[in-house]
Amino acid sequence: MNRIRKAGAAKIGAAVGVALIVAVSGYRIFQNRAVHHSKPGPLVSGGKTHHARSMREYSRDMASPALAKGDVTKGRKVFRKCRACHLAKEGQNKIGPSLYGVVGRHAGSVGGYHYSRLNQAAGKAGLVWSADNIMAYLRDPQAFLEKYLTEKGRDAPGLTKMHFNLRKEDDRANVIAYLRSIGG
Repeated sequence: MNRIRKAGAAKIGAAVGVALIVAVSGYRIFQNRAVHHSKPGPLVSGGKTHHARSMREYSRDMASPALAKGDVTKGRKVFRKCRACHLAKEGQNKIGPSLYGVVGRHAGSVGGYHYSRLNQAAGKAGLVWSADNIMAYLRDPQAFLEKYLTEKGRDAPGLTKMHFNLRKEDDRANVIAYLRSIGG
């Protein structure tokens, strides 16, 4: 009888411990992703680019339809297509910029990467890579950037370096969920 009570108590203790770890980890992740700043955007310290986001931006992205139906595991598989040009590691650029922390980041802000004039113009016009913006961008990058700049009353100079399209909405939602899970 005493063994049964000890085993039950151990299981309850383990469950409470796991719940506590999950709660603390979730709070820290939330804190890291929703830093309070009056002017969200890239911050540079120690040679690394950090991305501050307001609570409003964080909440909007969490409610995004693009994130609501995305699957991280499927997104990891879809991201294999992206790895020809991009890495999902902080500070490591390839042909394209690092996609670590892309969700919520200002366009054209990865340190050490030379963006096309079109992407630079979109960044200067205030484009932030929300889940919804990434969803539209991955469908047709050139058309998305041109439309964004035109709506802002700006010229759309040149071409984007991104010529790959993800036509399937599910693939786009899944890859966004994956990118969100690795640092965005």
